Amino acid sequence: MSAAARLVAYTSRGKQLGLIALGLLMSGAAAFAVRLADPVHDPLHYWAGWGGLILFPLCTLGFVRQLFRTGPVMEIGPEGVLWRRWSHERIPWTAFTRAADMSIKRQRFVSLWLREPERYRPGTLFGRLASGNKLLGFGEIALSAQGLTCTHEEMLATVQANAPGLFRAG
Repeated sequence: MSAAARLVAYTSRGKQLGLIALGLLMSGAAAFAVRLADPVHDPLHYWAGWGGLILFPLCTLGFVRQLFRTGPVMEIGPEGVLWRRWSHERIPWTAFTRAADMSIKRQRFVSLWLREPERYRPGTLFGRLASGNKLLGFGEIALSAQGLTCTHEEMLATVQANAPGLFRAG
């Protein structure tokens, strides 16, 4: 890939429908756990079910919202990264100190560490929630191809082509 590599990714309707179906299934499983678990004799499953009844419908609503998003969600190019799930501001490559290809379980993402995090604050709810990434040892920004029209490999290759110096061995 050349130094002028570009990636523009949109919401994938098919992937979003799959995530919505999964969210509904998990919400149903959580309701099932609450209904069947005895809060006295099986408090773990009972309270885990209630946690799921709060979490999974909220995630599903987020997936539904993404289904109706128009325009690009992610733009990566020589100018930097525009990740609308983080903010509506393009962040230049010079604002990052490093990048890494990472995963949790089988969910892959590109983690980016900001030189001055206070200068590039998240402007979306998703971005503010993702700020906890730092507490887990990741960069402030986690680029994910989940639910988008690109693959993780395409996203990673475009970041590497535009900012190869950010990736360190080890």
